[in-house]
Amino acid sequence: MEASFAGRGGRLDEITTLRRTAWDEERTPSFDGRYRQADGLDWLPRRPAPVARG
Repeated sequence: MEASFAGRGGRLDEITTLRRTAWDEERTPSFDGRYRQADGLDWLPRRPAPVARG
């Protein structure tokens, strides 16, 4: 875990974007960011469906 403390905000933002990309069913399941690159994100769990309250 040789990650610098100073870049933690950028890494957090990027991992959030990566997850949103993986959850988006309309996009190609790949990601190319500054800190992370990923291909074949279709194995990640999809975002849960909203729960109807009534």
